[in-house]
Amino acid sequence: MDELAASGVVGEDMPKWDVALEALLVDEARLQTRPLNIEDFKGLAARYQIRFDDIMATVLELTVHGLWGYMRADGVIEVLSRKKVDGLYKQGRLYAEDLASFDGGWYPRDNALADSVAN
Repeated sequence: MDELAASGVVGEDMPKWDVALEALLVDEARLQTRPLNIEDFKGLAARYQIRFDDIMATVLELTVHGLWGYMRADGVIEVLSRKKVDGLYKQGRLYAEDLASFDGGWYPRDNALADSVAN
């Protein structure tokens, strides 16, 4: 696997996630000043009329590729593997009930929020 594929970038620097949704998620995380949880993602989906599973697919890809982190409700940082993420999909979709075990929050790893979560 080459460096681009390993980093989540495919072909002509095309990421495997929706960059517009990534920007929306980063903005929301900065606005909330805390990790975003499932309810936050549901709220964004309703507010902007975006499918919940599209938002979750984006945040999960960002997490698998190390651009976002996930912290469980008990404060433990969990690394999400490709295998675990792929196992969440049912008939090509992500459903809220299949994500219910994610009781923590996601955060972008390249900003002050990540620093506050890590400490």
